[in-house]
Amino acid sequence: MTSYPFAVWGARFLYAPTDDFRARIGVYQLTERMFDPDEHGVDFSFSGSDGISVMTQLEWDWDLDGRPGHLGMGMNNVWFDMPVFNATTTTDRFIRYYLQLDQQITAESQGSDQGLYLFGTLAYTLQEEAALMPFHTSFGAQYVGPFEGRNQDRLIFGTTYGKLSDDYADEQVALGKGRPDYEWIFELGYRVQLTRFAYIQPDIQYVVQPGGSGDIPNATVIGAQLGVTF
Repeated sequence: MTSYPFAVWGARFLYAPTDDFRARIGVYQLTERMFDPDEHGVDFSFSGSDGISVMTQLEWDWDLDGRPGHLGMGMNNVWFDMPVFNATTTTDRFIRYYLQLDQQITAESQGSDQGLYLFGTLAYTLQEEAALMPFHTSFGAQYVGPFEGRNQDRLIFGTTYGKLSDDYADEQVALGKGRPDYEWIFELGYRVQLTRFAYIQPDIQYVVQPGGSGDIPNATVIGAQLGVTF
């Protein structure tokens, strides 16, 4: 439920009755201190005000003439005291549904992982009073081994769209700010596989309506990612 350098307690269980079907459940601690940088990611305490997040997920794998595909769908149930937008009240229950899908479309040869892949995600919640972005979706494509001699490099394009909460928008208007609606990002990247265990990926993003209100001009962002597996 958090990412580095923030840590929380959690436990996961996996049930795999067949090679192509899995069910997972994860239970994670939620605490007001989980994003406190002063804890340095080593706060392992419990508190009576802590909540929990329970994630359940079903997964299927398949093979279309040597080209693999994957589907994951699930829900995240949260029991935690959370503020709501444009009000002084709180809510202690939150549910988000999500779906992930990817499929290899072409292969350089039978069973090869080189080729074109498509992917997509969806996430949705009805509770706009607590969710900054109740609807979020992303779609894209990547080509593994786009050039001769660079079999594990990846050419990647993706787009991400997020619809901001009407309740959040009402709050911003009440504060005298613009009314946020959506934010949309387009990204193009190229992953250079340096070794089996390391890569660098320069990329460029074009952000439509940063912050969602249109008060900030569309932006171009250039960056890079570095990954090491050990």
